Amino acid sequence: MAEARLVIANGAGYDHFLFELIGATTNAGRIVVTVQAVLGMYGPDVNPHFWYDIPRVPRVAAAIEAALARLDPLRDRRQRHCQTRQIQPADGGPRS
Repeated sequence: MAEARLVIANGAGYDHFLFELIGATTNAGRIVVTVQAVLGMYGPDVNPHFWYDIPRVPRVAAAIEAALARLDPLRDRRQRHCQTRQIQPADGGPRS
């Protein structure tokens, strides 16, 4: 956890231990994506099983994609360029 650059947490009390681990380490460059925050689902009766709500999964995926892009902006720019031109990335990644 101390060296993690990206942490994806569920939130809503489901993985409270994870936030304890995050708090016990320092990593100024770490990005934490909390699914509960992405979906804006708060309150005492919120169901923490967000992954069962399939229509909301694309919002979570977009938040993870944005976090990865912040971690590696050069790769993100190359990928977007390849998607625009419909060419195969040099790193062998998938075509759009």
